[in-house]
Amino acid sequence: LVLRGAWLEAAGQHPNSLLRNNGDSTFTDVTFDAGLGKAHYPTQTASWGDYNNDGNLDLYIGNESTEAFNAPCQLFRNNGNGTFSDVAAHAGVQNYGFAKSVIWGDYNADRFLDLYVSNFKGANRLYHNNGDGTFTDVAEQLNIDLPMRSFPAWFWDFDNDGALDIYVAAYSAGISHLAAYALGIPTHSPPSATRAESTTIYHNCPDLREGGLAHLYRGDGQGGFKEVARQRNLLQPNAPMGSNFGDLDNDGYLDFYLGTGYPDYKNLMPSIMYRNRRGIDFVDVTYAGGFGHLQKGHAVVFADLDNDGDQDIFEQMGGAFPGDGYNNVLYENPGSGNHFLTIRLAGVSSNRSAIGARIHTDVVENGERRSIYKYVNSGGSFGANPLRQTIGLGKAEKIERLEIFWHTTGLTQTFYNVPLNEFIQITEGETQYTTVELKKLKLGAKIQIGDKESPVSQSDDNAHSAQVLRPASPGSEPSTFTEYYNRGLDLSKNENYLLAVESLRKAVQIDPNREETHRLLGRIYLLYLAKTKEAIESLQTAIHLDPENPTLHQMLGVAYFRRNQFPEAIQALHRAIELNPKVTPDYPYHPYYDLGMVYLKQGQFEEAIGCFEQAIELDPDQIRAYYSLGNTYIRQGSVQKGAELIRKYQNLKPYMNLVSQLEIALQQNPDNPERWQQLGRVHVQYGRFEKAITPLEQSIRLSPSNWEAYNILAVCHMRLNQLDKMQRVCETAVRLAPNEPKAHNDLGMSYFLQRRYSDAAQSFTTAIQFDPHNPEFHENLGETYKRLGESEKAVRAFRIARKLRAK
Repeated sequence: LVLRGAWLEAAGQHPNSLLRNNGDSTFTDVTFDAGLGKAHYPTQTASWGDYNNDGNLDLYIGNESTEAFNAPCQLFRNNGNGTFSDVAAHAGVQNYGFAKSVIWGDYNADRFLDLYVSNFKGANRLYHNNGDGTFTDVAEQLNIDLPMRSFPAWFWDFDNDGALDIYVAAYSAGISHLAAYALGIPTHSPPSATRAESTTIYHNCPDLREGGLAHLYRGDGQGGFKEVARQRNLLQPNAPMGSNFGDLDNDGYLDFYLGTGYPDYKNLMPSIMYRNRRGIDFVDVTYAGGFGHLQKGHAVVFADLDNDGDQDIFEQMGGAFPGDGYNNVLYENPGSGNHFLTIRLAGVSSNRSAIGARIHTDVVENGERRSIYKYVNSGGSFGANPLRQTIGLGKAEKIERLEIFWHTTGLTQTFYNVPLNEFIQITEGETQYTTVELKKLKLGAKIQIGDKESPVSQSDDNAHSAQVLRPASPGSEPSTFTEYYNRGLDLSKNENYLLAVESLRKAVQIDPNREETHRLLGRIYLLYLAKTKEAIESLQTAIHLDPENPTLHQMLGVAYFRRNQFPEAIQALHRAIELNPKVTPDYPYHPYYDLGMVYLKQGQFEEAIGCFEQAIELDPDQIRAYYSLGNTYIRQGSVQKGAELIRKYQNLKPYMNLVSQLEIALQQNPDNPERWQQLGRVHVQYGRFEKAITPLEQSIRLSPSNWEAYNILAVCHMRLNQLDKMQRVCETAVRLAPNEPKAHNDLGMSYFLQRRYSDAAQSFTTAIQFDPHNPEFHENLGETYKRLGESEKAVRAFRIARKLRAK
């Protein structure tokens, strides 16, 4: 989004530009097609957020109204089809002020994003989201409408109490104020001004201590605020435009940087860095850290540009007049020795960018537990932080719990014992996070990609962007199709997706008629590189070569869905279902689930419900379908039914978490028989006996003498009424462990279920000989004698069992 016309009043009626990313390093201007070009107003601030919880990002643009020119702010509701509608008038958020910052945040934790508007000339506004598409301004009621000459603002949680706070900067101090503050004399007098307008504004607010300084509003967690700038040592006068916040030293407390300066040449003042001291107060570390740049500071960004786990700072510099330009500045963070966790969230029912989500991290530090809160947004105005969140963890010994809350759906995901100093991706509704391997970059250096050199001055924020790039060893360059394909396959397994694509493309050049190459390319583009255009091209080619492959049609449908090409997505997914209506083994989810997501995105709730129910019927363990089905019922109005399904999803999560953890471990070491046995045991514990058989059989293949795996496998065959198989497995277990009483007991049970009572009695008797104190063995023997008609022996066995249980 490109904004234009700021400060120019009526002369600033230039159209903004919405540039759609084509996924191939090019953009297309869709401003007018999307409905954003009907009215043009001067502006330089806007913010994305899903205010109506429909899973689509909406856009609020803060325009600049003056007494001579009305420029209402605009709220563009995302229609879900690539177009927007301006609903600001209906929503009650037109503002008619000189807006300089607009920010979204759920200040009262009701799951509906609220909107704060910082006005340069006049009172600020806090638009409370009523949850019905309308808003109510409560800024004056909550006493958070100052300062009167404000500029940057942001929602954050500066003291880690879980409640959103608001920082609002004041653009009201001049050089004379800074000098007076430094000398310890009153700052009552206004700064010198060259324009009559500026003089008037300053005289309207002669005392910077009363409404003319920055305000820090601390949220109380109940929808109220208290102004605490004085208590937090934030009374220094300044005049920031560009500003933003981040964690400078990875201690888990958010710091902030102010880029200062007036347009005229003589107003040079240093930019200011404030370090947060554990939420108690802030200390000016401008000169200690080398941040006191004198040029005019505009856009500010906190971002881990070199993938080393700490946040670097970029500042766009230069004044508004010719001759006042200056080079931009990049401050590389040397590191603090503190721990970190970097998270990229991906929404499914929520907006894909995860804007508005809350990250709650519980860590143990110096033997004590503390919480760290982070909200996904782009930070302050005049600068945009990446949506990839770098969370400082201080000297934490471990991450005890990581919790993600999605405001759109109300879903909470919880992960335990996440490793320190990792880069991970979490997808909404998934039970397991994915570790992302990112190469550490040297700012200003160059890296080798294939046979090309590329300068590295920043990191791409996409999860796929900074894969570990390992050039082939000298002399090992492939030359045949098979070599290039196998190399690409190996690289993709090691998550080196960029090099995998390079190798697979060379395989295609050698033999373009191999379906498996195009299929693998399409899969990498779709699932790991988020390049949907390239995915569609590769998958279409693969389908041309293998038109009856349902997985190809399903992946093609998902790619169309991600590009909002819904008719094409529906057609492709229906074709996948026609080809294989029961299951698609080579893709994570059933096509019915993906088809349901397409219908849900379009608001076709009945069709979505039918698809999700069909997906669950075909695979009861597809837990995301429960979640999406529940969410659909809630959005349709059937709240109770939806809540029940989401509870079922929550109940299944522990099982799926265990399964996912073991499957990841097995991907790393597939020859570990104990892990295969553990996976089988987990399936058995949760009653998934059929699913347990394959991992147990794999454990036996790797360790044929492990009688315990046979024992667990026997239970599966018993519960599935496969009695012949149960008997064979039990006989093998007895042969492997002839002195193990449980093996004899299980063999006896297999005979008992086949009504071979004499054989059963013999096996139970042998089990008792090895373990005479187990009441279960005596009970089984008693039931067997009962079937044989030997009442006295049965009574004797039951009597022994009762005595043993009584003990």
